[in-house]
Amino acid sequence: MVPRLGADWLLIIPCCARKIAGGELISVNDDPLIKLVTHDRYSAMINTRRAVMQSVFVSPRFANDKNTGLKDGVDFGGHNMSGLYMPALARYDGTLYRTPCLNSVIKHIVETKGMPQIMILSALYGPLHPLSPIQNYNLKMEDAPARAWEDEFPVFLEDFVRRNGVKKIGLYLGSSTKYLKVAKKAVDKVCSSGTSLEVVQYHIVDGSTHKTPSTHGLRMLYDLGGPSLYDPAQICEKFFLRIPLWQ
Repeated sequence: MVPRLGADWLLIIPCCARKIAGGELISVNDDPLIKLVTHDRYSAMINTRRAVMQSVFVSPRFANDKNTGLKDGVDFGGHNMSGLYMPALARYDGTLYRTPCLNSVIKHIVETKGMPQIMILSALYGPLHPLSPIQNYNLKMEDAPARAWEDEFPVFLEDFVRRNGVKKIGLYLGSSTKYLKVAKKAVDKVCSSGTSLEVVQYHIVDGSTHKTPSTHGLRMLYDLGGPSLYDPAQICEKFFLRIPLWQ
């Protein structure tokens, strides 16, 4: 498998509403992100997660459904050991994540040196490595508790970019979504600080809530050198506008 993008790329994709329930107990925080940013930045990110989680718990609108099972575990800087966890890549079950072969390709990419880097942007957790262990939850980026990421994600991304040799960022995020707005704010901060980046967003022409993540999944599979399950000329030319945000 040979990705069409180099190791200096960071690909950012959104979380999704549909998730697999259940999971396993964990005793230690084995989040791969710990090794990819400074200790202070990771700690600040955990503090933001905790603040978002606490906002969820005190709001009658959000303290229900899947969120009633959330535990204050190591993923939030807490000590409750009764939470059930899955890697983010296994937990999310939306249209993008159901792209044939994509999950196995992403897993191979993030476990192999010299490959593009991949980040999931979550409304509850903020930045996630695809293998970060997470609990089941229900929150969207446009929901009030998630607003904290508008301030924290930019500084997290700046640290991540500098420590991991990122020169190019691809945003596989819907053009009308809050996820793109949060990511663009973060990119603006990084680039405005003097860091040289090439940033592109993949806009889906005539996209919908199904077509956008579906086509993003196919494009990402193509970019990562996955199996050819479609006509790449169609996916890469007909349905996409590759919009430069920074160069």
